[in-house]
Amino acid sequence: MIKSKAVTAGVSGGVDFTVLAREVGSLKMYDWKTFLAALLLGGAGMAIHLMKLLQGGMVSLAWLILFAYLICRGTYESVTEQGFRRGKERNSQVKQVYQERFGKLWPVVSWSVVIGWGVIIILALVSAPAWMIVAGGTAVLLYQLILTVIIRGGLRKYR
Repeated sequence: MIKSKAVTAGVSGGVDFTVLAREVGSLKMYDWKTFLAALLLGGAGMAIHLMKLLQGGMVSLAWLILFAYLICRGTYESVTEQGFRRGKERNSQVKQVYQERFGKLWPVVSWSVVIGWGVIIILALVSAPAWMIVAGGTAVLLYQLILTVIIRGGLRKYR
């Protein structure tokens, strides 16, 4: 078994980070926005659903797995050149599909789901009736699913 010089140079079994930095080299960050979004949003989601899981909500386990996947994927796309290129290529393909399918309205359609969820959050904050929040959330969710199917169908020609 080969041991790293950083581990053997450490005091009492610790790691000497200066030696480790020399061995590994500097970490290049290709996309700070993706990295921070993955850590902040994924970390917040994991914290919320970890609390819910500890209170007995087993559905939160699926959410924890999803947020862990999103953090890993965002980190991979941020710190590796291959991941960054794949993410950038996929984003440009999605943008082209939006432009082909929706023409001049593509920016509105691409942000419409975010706007819809924002309206639902505002309704929840101003104490709107529960049926309105549930109906609006269901409508936005269905719209999001339909839009995902449309875009995924358009992406087939790139594979």
